[in-house]
Amino acid sequence: MSADITARKRLEDEAQRHRNQLARAQRVLALGQLSSVVAHELNQPIGAILRNAEAGENFLRRDPPDLDEVREILADIRKDDQRAAAVIGRMRSLLQSGPLRTEAIAPRELAEQAAATLETEIRARDAALSIAAPAELPKVRGDRIHLQQVLINLLLNSVDASSNAPERQRHIALQATRSDNDKVVFSVEDNGEGFEPDRLSDLFVPYYTTKADGIGLGLSISKTIVEAHGGSIHAENTASGGARVWFSLPVAEEEIAA
Repeated sequence: MSADITARKRLEDEAQRHRNQLARAQRVLALGQLSSVVAHELNQPIGAILRNAEAGENFLRRDPPDLDEVREILADIRKDDQRAAAVIGRMRSLLQSGPLRTEAIAPRELAEQAAATLETEIRARDAALSIAAPAELPKVRGDRIHLQQVLINLLLNSVDASSNAPERQRHIALQATRSDNDKVVFSVEDNGEGFEPDRLSDLFVPYYTTKADGIGLGLSISKTIVEAHGGSIHAENTASGGARVWFSLPVAEEEIAA
């Protein structure tokens, strides 16, 4: 009996190690897609720091120097520096390796943090993102970075898909709701061209991709992450012609008890 338990524990540990490796591979792949996002997000605060530094020099050259203006400029520089550091911190977190670090997380936080990572990219594509995630939703238990990465991947897919829609009509909807069976359901919907109906069953198969420059691991590894958290993930075409991908996660046990 002891040997069976030891063997089962070893298999479980090995399976978890593979899930962690797959999740990290997904994050690395997504960072390649996110490179333009990072460039946009860093260029803005860095450019502001440069402009403020030049303005500060001009105020110091005055006779007498305008120290009040310089103080305000230094405060702005500090804020922009913190903003740039936050961008770098988010990207570093996505690359972190190691075991799942689970915590109770508010669905609204997950949705807003994932959306913040892609804010510049979504705006650059002339798309609009709406978020509907009520603050009163119960928390889910999971690894924050892994779950954020699933949402980021789904949002990136929708951004790509919605680029086929006319400008000013590109819309992505990110929602979180509670189902009847103690689950929280996250969904990402776009108004692109949808999935090929006869290939819906292939979407979560490794190396299947609908993108000319894709390698088909994003949805597959998203599925691995969601299932490692005790959830499930699905995809469908919408009545309006776009696509919707959603996944469910169990409500944290302490939330049910409460």
